[in-house]
Amino acid sequence: MARADMHADVLGAALTDFLGGHADNPPSIREHDLASTYSRSSDYLKSVAGFQRHETKAKALTAVLNRFPPDTQTLDLGCCAGFTGLALRLNGWQNVDFADFEGLGLGFVRQFCAARGWESAIHTFVANGLMPNWPRYDLVLGFDVIEHTPNQLAFIEWLRRLGKCAAVTWPTVPWQPPLYQQIDTWIDTPAMLEVIERRFNVVEAWLEDSRQFVLFETGA
Repeated sequence: MARADMHADVLGAALTDFLGGHADNPPSIREHDLASTYSRSSDYLKSVAGFQRHETKAKALTAVLNRFPPDTQTLDLGCCAGFTGLALRLNGWQNVDFADFEGLGLGFVRQFCAARGWESAIHTFVANGLMPNWPRYDLVLGFDVIEHTPNQLAFIEWLRRLGKCAAVTWPTVPWQPPLYQQIDTWIDTPAMLEVIERRFNVVEAWLEDSRQFVLFETGA
């Protein structure tokens, strides 16, 4: 079984260079909604970039790489700086698209892809995070996204509408972005797993190092 190369050094160095020309926003950003943090804060991007070196993420991406062929039509949903999808691309996957709030994160994704001549669709969230007429994918990745959503059941339903399969991770201990307000709501992990297991065909699931991973077929 192959092990995912997270390309943490390559991606981390590229993000550092990209953010070198973007001074962080003033502290008043903390007074705004979390969308501002996710889309405008270079400090936030730097903080989440460290997750690229996390063993749990490596294990989750390895599970994806070993269950799906490299031509899988994939969406990195809630991608932030796109490290999950970009790691797939650097591992030889050609058909990876990205979606998140418009801002620094997607700016980095565009620059990284353009520098390598990669073509990827980049979708932007609107208002409540939904956007009509997105294409359907074979696989939707939502790594550490669901805990940032105000309605987690609606997010699961969105995954069903977007893809034939979904792979999600979420922390199972409370975490607060550095310097900023608490994320929207926390997850009742047993309840969430029960919802997923009742509605979908779970292909793989495990809990490791305070993070849950679930890969499931949506049946859609």
